[in-house]
Amino acid sequence: MVHKFLIGLMLIAGYTMKLLGRLIVIVSGIVIFVLVALYILLQTQWGAGQLSQWISNNTGYPVAFSKMEHRWSTPDHLVFNDVILGNAEQPTVIVAKKIDIGLSSRQFADLLDVDSILLQQGSLTLQDNASPLPFKASRLRLQDINIEDHDATWPLNIQRANGGIAPWQPEANNPLGNKANIEVSADTMTLKGITANHVLLQGSVDNGNLVLSTIGADIARGSLTGNMSRSRDGVWTINNLRLNDIRLQTDQSIADFLAPLSEAEAVNIDRLDVIGARLEGPAWAISDLDLSLRGTTFTKGDWSSKEGTLSVNAREFIWNSVHLQDPIVNADLNPQGLLLRQFSSRWEGGMVRANGQWLRDGDSAVINEMVFTGLEYTLPEDWKALWMQPLPEWLAEVTIKKLSANRSLIIDINPDWPFQLTALDASATNLLLARNHQWGLWDGKASLNAANATFNRVDVRRPSLTLSANPQQVTISELSAFKEKGLLEATASITQTPQRITNVELKGQGVPVNTLRTWGWPVLALEGDGNLSLSASGQLAADTLLRPTVNATLKVTDSQGQQIQQTMKQGVVSVP
Repeated sequence: MVHKFLIGLMLIAGYTMKLLGRLIVIVSGIVIFVLVALYILLQTQWGAGQLSQWISNNTGYPVAFSKMEHRWSTPDHLVFNDVILGNAEQPTVIVAKKIDIGLSSRQFADLLDVDSILLQQGSLTLQDNASPLPFKASRLRLQDINIEDHDATWPLNIQRANGGIAPWQPEANNPLGNKANIEVSADTMTLKGITANHVLLQGSVDNGNLVLSTIGADIARGSLTGNMSRSRDGVWTINNLRLNDIRLQTDQSIADFLAPLSEAEAVNIDRLDVIGARLEGPAWAISDLDLSLRGTTFTKGDWSSKEGTLSVNAREFIWNSVHLQDPIVNADLNPQGLLLRQFSSRWEGGMVRANGQWLRDGDSAVINEMVFTGLEYTLPEDWKALWMQPLPEWLAEVTIKKLSANRSLIIDINPDWPFQLTALDASATNLLLARNHQWGLWDGKASLNAANATFNRVDVRRPSLTLSANPQQVTISELSAFKEKGLLEATASITQTPQRITNVELKGQGVPVNTLRTWGWPVLALEGDGNLSLSASGQLAADTLLRPTVNATLKVTDSQGQQIQQTMKQGVVSVP
């Protein structure tokens, strides 16, 4: 009985195995059939559309493609045509005519971790704050791909990029991945409005640190080469950057043009060289610029340096009304500030040179020596308004220890009170020209003399002036000039208070009795030459009319002995 029972179990087991075998064959056939059908359908537009719709409806990644291609000559590659891929936060991330996906054995463990991804003829949109795509690849290759990143601090646009990233493992807020090597070439790249052509970038990303070991590009009809890096906290370091023969025109002011230096978290410049550049913007231009900057850090509008240097020379520099020819600047940069070893330039038909320093402590500029030679300078029409404007935050005081000028011509064309000084020679010591961010003459001594001068259409010869200043007042101890056959002499004082109370004592010997007519005094009922004596006081306060503040007494005696004495009160002369 046991023997028969065992035989029955064996027969049942055999029958079951045959049934399972047939079932497996049937299921396998069905699976193979489904896979073959799916394989065939995906290579049709209808099948591709159905799968695209299913993925878009059931995942957070909208996708569309026209069809899939597969060649048995390359069985481990799938090619998708006319692909549009995005995510819920950014609807369109990739647009490509073709995406070639290379498969590997890793698909058994992670379906979306592929061997390679090739994007052909399309665009890639980066968004730092968006969730990354779920794909990973040992290599991401680009072929004629446009790359855009409009959300970055410096908007980026790259046209027809070729190259790759290996490996490509994008993360949230890190579209390039945590660690990868990068090599990209592109026809054009536009970064914050500046376009470069024939761009080559080689480098790597490592835990948020970006290293660009090779940078090359044609930019603004010149070339750019160098290498730089950016740390994970946003600090850029320019190890070596060279710009050759740049020709750049911009609609930005010079301050806006240099603004990127202050917009980055920090920019460390180990070495920057500019050779033969020509830059032009509204109201400013630089031609044939050579610049060398070493060891300097720019941090949000400020700079610092331990042992930096700056060397600049150009053929021309134009900024508003300032026009310098052949300017040369050599300076040392240190923690205390800037040491100006040399500044020289041809300016307004003459020469100017200076040396000194800017001290960070106190924001003060100290010019050790400044020399003007042979200038032919016309003051700007708004020079008085410019004089009243406060200085920038970084400049509180300006001191010139030694100032000299010779053989210069100074002209003011203001119609209210024009003047001209011809063959002017001047010397000054310890002039404090700015205090608390305000221009003025706050301290020091100066003397001036000229061959000829005109003051509001009154011609004089050999004008001479000596003055001194202190925190209380400016004192003119000597002011003299020849008027025709006579002599004019004066002294004056101006207080340093906001009212600028002014006192003047003027004497004339053998001068025309109506010398003061064009200076604001009414015509006298005398003619010819004579002697005069004027004692006047008034206020030179800013934004205040002078005449209503003037009180004065004038005494005049002509060559015949006739005398006139007149008094001015609040700018009005009372005639006896």
